[in-house]
Amino acid sequence: MKKENKYPIDPPSDAQTRLERLFDLFRIVFADHSIDKEEEVLVLKYAIGLGYTTEEAKKLILRSTAIFGGKLSFDEYQSLL
Repeated sequence: MKKENKYPIDPPSDAQTRLERLFDLFRIVFADHSIDKEEEVLVLKYAIGLGYTTEEAKKLILRSTAIFGGKLSFDEYQSLL
C-alpha cells in the first residue's frame, strides 16, 4: 500500500507559533464543546506533525482538553492566571 501525504504540515521553527497552531485547532474542535475519539486522534497526529514528540503531544492534548472542557480544579485555574 502506497503512503502519500497530500497535505504535508510545514512545522514552524518556534515553540510559540507551534502552540498557537495547536490552540487554533482546539478552538475548532471544541466548537461543539466536546472532543470525540476521532478528533483526539486527529489532534494527536497534527501535534506530532507540528514537531512535538508523541509524549509531549499527549500531555498537551490532555491539558488542553481539560482547559477547553472546563475540567480544571481551582488550583489549576489559579495557576493559569
